[in-house]
Amino acid sequence: MKVIFLDIDGVLNTAETFETLYKRYGSAVVSNIEVDGFRLEYLKRIIDQTGAKLVLTSTFRHYFKKENDKIVPTCLRGKNLYVKFLGYDVELYDTIPMNNNSREEQIQEWLSSRDDVDNFVIIDDDPNLFYELKDKLIQTSKIRRNSLLMNFGDSFGLCEKHIYEIVNSLNTKNKVLKK
Repeated sequence: MKVIFLDIDGVLNTAETFETLYKRYGSAVVSNIEVDGFRLEYLKRIIDQTGAKLVLTSTFRHYFKKENDKIVPTCLRGKNLYVKFLGYDVELYDTIPMNNNSREEQIQEWLSSRDDVDNFVIIDDDPNLFYELKDKLIQTSKIRRNSLLMNFGDSFGLCEKHIYEIVNSLNTKNKVLKK
């Protein structure tokens, strides 16, 4: 199985997303999780070309739970994101564990609990979250954003230029070894 570990903010949305909301509604503060449709289309193309499963690493994973081997929303924000994904025929396969470990450690925990992962990539805008898994990171920003201010800095999100790199990486045979 091929896996995409997916962040949301700075990957499926950027500062431009929120600037557009501000221009449209006079406020960038919304109760919804905003994602750009064209970025979801890029993600869908990657999934179609690789057969990869999506594992949510974003803090938005708190809005979902696993029920009968399916990831389902637990609140309105989760439902809104779930519906947006379904609109592009994108399905969440799982989420990484929710604990006090780092995101990288949570991904490693998820991987160590499986024996069916052949290859994976991590799509995230924050390179400072990864050390041991940095070679698996597809970074969607030039620098780390200040998450407290929701300032995406040089974040450009998932772009068409990332598609080839991700597809090529996932389609390369590379059995994941358990620690």
